[in-house]
Amino acid sequence: MTPAVFDAGGPYGPNDDMVGKHFFLTLQGGEPVRLQGNQPGRSLAMAITQEYHVVHAPTDADRGPYKVATDQYWYSLEEVDGPEIILYHYHPLDRSGIEFPHMHMKSGLGTVDLTSAHFPTGRVSVEAFLRLIITTFGVRPRSGFERRWEAIIQETFAAYDRYRTW
Repeated sequence: MTPAVFDAGGPYGPNDDMVGKHFFLTLQGGEPVRLQGNQPGRSLAMAITQEYHVVHAPTDADRGPYKVATDQYWYSLEEVDGPEIILYHYHPLDRSGIEFPHMHMKSGLGTVDLTSAHFPTGRVSVEAFLRLIITTFGVRPRSGFERRWEAIIQETFAAYDRYRTW
C-alpha cells in the first residue's frame, strides 16, 4: 500500500537479551503515510504503531524458541491535512483507564458528538485494519500488488491467528 517501512525499534531477530523488554514497531516513525485512493478529491493517510515484547515460546512451538506478544496498538486512518476518520486503539498500559480494545470515529458523525466515545471491539490485527481501508475506503494497493493483496493479507493473518494468545 505504501513504500514506507516499519521501524522495529530494537535488534532484528529475537534473542534471550530481548525477552521481557518492550519495543515499538512503527510505520514511518509514527507519522501518517499518504495512501493511493480511488475516490476523486479525497486523500487519505494511515498511521500504525504497536508496542510488543518478546517471550519464550512454548516448547512445542514450530516457529522457534521466541514469540512476540502485542502489548498495545494504535492504528488510524485520516484525511491528509484533515480530520482523523477512524482509529483502533488498545493501550492497557497507559493511565487512561481504558483497558479494552476499542475504536474511535472522528468524522462523518452528523450532529451527534461521538469523538470521545470508546466503542468496544475485539482485538484488531494490522491485517484486519489494512483489509478495511482497502475494501471500505477505496485505498489502492501498490502497483504490482493489485491482484495479490488479499492473498498476502490472508497468509499473514493466518499466521497471526494461529499463534496469538488473546
